Amino acid sequence: MNQTPTAKTAFGVVLMSILLAFLLTGIVSIVLGPDTDQKLLVYTSIFIGQGFMAVPLIIYLHKNKIQLVRALRLNPVSPRIIAGTVLIALGTVLISEEFDRLMEFFIADPMTFDQIEQFLKIDSFNSGIILFLGIAVFAPIGEELLFRGYLLQALENHWQDITRAILVTALAFAIIHLNPYWVIQAYLMGVVLGYLSWRTNSVLPAIICHGVYNALALLLTNLFPADTAFYRWGNHVSPIWLLLAVGAIIAGLYLLNSRREVSA
Repeated sequence: MNQTPTAKTAFGVVLMSILLAFLLTGIVSIVLGPDTDQKLLVYTSIFIGQGFMAVPLIIYLHKNKIQLVRALRLNPVSPRIIAGTVLIALGTVLISEEFDRLMEFFIADPMTFDQIEQFLKIDSFNSGIILFLGIAVFAPIGEELLFRGYLLQALENHWQDITRAILVTALAFAIIHLNPYWVIQAYLMGVVLGYLSWRTNSVLPAIICHGVYNALALLLTNLFPADTAFYRWGNHVSPIWLLLAVGAIIAGLYLLNSRREVSA
């Protein structure tokens, strides 16, 4: 059964999936109790919430007898596209971090931002595994299936306007992160992920890019503090690393666009 959902239906399915993730996060907090280590509580909540995020979407598609591969853009891609995607992700995360530094000139760094950074500091092997799986594996898979696999494609088909579909999907993606300080970065990342999914006709590059982005951000937070000499330049990312980031993005785009590979 081939069924193109309306924009209202698509947003409704995505909203139900997001609400389930939040509900499961709250349930985990209640079950584990206030005496549980706060970091472990947060990590486990992320792990469970993100792991089940796409369940309502999959149930909806199955109930309506809609083919998962087509509805979620689960088309295979070539190693060339995967390599280009990884390069784009590596460059994007470095530029995004510099954007954070520039934002501090205009918007005061909120306490919640510092608290989030502290929660991302891994202090044990077990909690590190839980956090890594939650934000670098489950979150990219769940969020990309929802936003770039299902919602973006649904809006493309309904509106017949690729640009509008990518921009609106990116806006919804930014809003659900519930952090005003990161809304611009999340929005721009959403545009990049939307472009990757549309350009390759597959959600897989978006999942890979999102996963590499989150994994590298976690790595930078834990291995490279603000005073790391070879990585920082004052309160900014070193210009050398930024040049390498731009080069990685250009190389990645070249690999993606040198030969268009669209899977049916």
